[in-house]
Amino acid sequence: MKINTSWLLMLVIALGIILLNFYAFQLPISTLPSPSESLFPRPIAFHRHSSPHTVLTPPPSPPLPPTPPPPKQPITKPTPPVQPTVQPQHPLDAPSLDPQRKGGCKLTGTAPENVVALLVITCKRPDYLKRSLDGILKYLPSDHKVGDMEYCLIISQDCDESGIDRLLATEPYASRISGHIKHPGFLKVPPTGPEYLIEPKLAAYEAISKHYKWALGQIFDTMKFASAVVLEEDIDVAPDFFEYFSSLIPILRQDSSLFCISAWNDNGFGGVVEDPKALYRTDIFPGLGWALTRQLWDELRDKWARAYWDEFMRLPRIRNRRQCIRPEISRTYHFGEKGGVSEGQFQPTHLSRIKINTTPVKWTEMDLTNMLKKRYDADLQQAITESKFIKSPQSLESMTEKDLTKADGSPMDVKLAYGNEEDFVSIARRYQLMEEWKEKLPRTSYKGVVVFRFRKARVFLCPNAVAHDPATLTLL
Repeated sequence: MKINTSWLLMLVIALGIILLNFYAFQLPISTLPSPSESLFPRPIAFHRHSSPHTVLTPPPSPPLPPTPPPPKQPITKPTPPVQPTVQPQHPLDAPSLDPQRKGGCKLTGTAPENVVALLVITCKRPDYLKRSLDGILKYLPSDHKVGDMEYCLIISQDCDESGIDRLLATEPYASRISGHIKHPGFLKVPPTGPEYLIEPKLAAYEAISKHYKWALGQIFDTMKFASAVVLEEDIDVAPDFFEYFSSLIPILRQDSSLFCISAWNDNGFGGVVEDPKALYRTDIFPGLGWALTRQLWDELRDKWARAYWDEFMRLPRIRNRRQCIRPEISRTYHFGEKGGVSEGQFQPTHLSRIKINTTPVKWTEMDLTNMLKKRYDADLQQAITESKFIKSPQSLESMTEKDLTKADGSPMDVKLAYGNEEDFVSIARRYQLMEEWKEKLPRTSYKGVVVFRFRKARVFLCPNAVAHDPATLTLL
């Protein structure tokens, strides 16, 4: 059979083309695009003379542009370390009293027990402060010593009142005052804000309480006094004020049942007081010229009231069954009518009626151990037992001064009884005594007994149980 060479040649060429395409598409896996390359790579371009078994690679990608160098940071000189700012010492930071003062006490460490701080709280009434200081300096000897005690006069100022500074820079105050400290939290206006717990119109009472706490802290924690007598800028003192405290502060330190010594009698009205030498215990804190010890401050420091510090001092949990000693005739007088927080609301009805003692008593020459609790309770029980029982106020008022005088010419002791608070208020009103009760006890009372004078006779106004059986005093 004759083979057509033309057709055979064409068949060979076709088979060659088929084989060439078959081998050309058997590419290795390594030529597939990596995840970092485009999902749609450009078609692979074969070199014209490449063998079908050669591993072919795509043409190289164009080079990335070079990363620019980071910008140059400006060269700065090293900053020297910041030195802490030293603030000028505030009076509150002073560890002792000013040693440069001409007069008064000069302390350099813990005060001896016989050195007493006389702390005067002031704010914005320089005229009142002047009157108070004039009385103090009148009765405080030039060496500040009375009996075994020496007094350091320290003024603690709240409020931003330049008149106080000007006053204290003049004589005789500048050379008699041992220290003038300023409360760093003084307030020009009543404080407001979430840190205050009471309504803004009463916030001034909080400011006063804060000042008291700070000032007492300075006296006891910073200056290390063992005891202090506290006054305010609107209080006069009696001629024997310093004799009184010099004799009773040792009793306060000795008797753990005592809470304070006070110069004030809440019922010290003219007509119901008589004996300048008479002293009594009371369960109700009187204030208005009072002494405390460092031991009491250690107890009260962390409990101190946010406001109404004097009411805080009357709380049973604070008093803790202790008493204060108070006189029958007050050794202080409150004269502030204007500018105070209460705006003198009690001045005409109560405070102005209090009698201040004008007959000096040499307290430091007297034996006052009868004020120690055991002896005092025994003496009080005996006095009530021996006193004459009067059935009613009307019966008492029918008696003349002669009827109420003993054969030896001394005033008689009598007793009246009350059943409850309402009964007490009715009797107190008749004799113009304070009707108010504090913590379920009448003002000035000790174990419920209130003492006052009627036509010079001493009257024990007693709870019914005590009036009929004075031995029950030991149970109260």
